Amino acid sequence: MAKDVYAIEDRNLETWIMDGVVISLSDGDALTIQSLSLQYPRGMIKIQPLNRRRRLLLVGSSDGTMQLGTIVGPSAVLRDFIRRYADPCRTSENVITLRPSGVRSCDDDSNNVADPLEFVCSNCILADIGISVSQVGTMATVTAGLAMSFDGLKIN
Repeated sequence: MAKDVYAIEDRNLETWIMDGVVISLSDGDALTIQSLSLQYPRGMIKIQPLNRRRRLLLVGSSDGTMQLGTIVGPSAVLRDFIRRYADPCRTSENVITLRPSGVRSCDDDSNNVADPLEFVCSNCILADIGISVSQVGTMATVTAGLAMSFDGLKIN
């Protein structure tokens, strides 16, 4: 095999196709979502005791955050979504699922769609809202940035 400038052998390239991502929200599927980002860190502390040779790793619980970017439309969908997800009494009902769609490998002759991962965020609650307006020419767009907290992430 030929080598590149870093003396790494050439490899065959594997190509995947993904048609998109389906985002499902409890009672919020009619929202026009244009972006989503989530983080799910857990607390960890490494300790080097002065009287031991081995380090200790203390692992705590996790706490997730999510940012949704939505386009504000002429309907009451966003208002209803905010009322639901801002209500702490409904937190246990609020689930957001991310699922890649149409994923397949170009090397697969059958062109079958793979069974992709599904990320399920549970116990979601609205923590922050930001509204922005942009004007391009004669068209104005109103968008809402929604920051949410969640405390469970499952991968199916």
